[in-house]
Amino acid sequence: YGPQFGAHGAAPAELSVAFVSRAAAEQGGDGMPTRRRRVAVRGTRGIGPGDLVRNSRLGEVRVDERTGLVTLDGSPVRSAPAERVSLNRLYFL
Repeated sequence: YGPQFGAHGAAPAELSVAFVSRAAAEQGGDGMPTRRRRVAVRGTRGIGPGDLVRNSRLGEVRVDERTGLVTLDGSPVRSAPAERVSLNRLYFL
């Protein structure tokens, strides 16, 4: 994909919002250096993993201290080493 109009100039700040607490929204923008519009969230106290779409499963994760083997519900979890990692330290020098 090429550059999109929403990525230029002030567009990113105009097209997005920052979700903050009601107290932070009432206080104003001095504590958060962004031009994004602040929107107060509400009714989120009781939300947990079970309320998230496709994220309600809680498995037992164990890591063997000696071997480093990770298991999920008793089954080994393995993955091949990453050949490339985007935005790694090279980009933060």
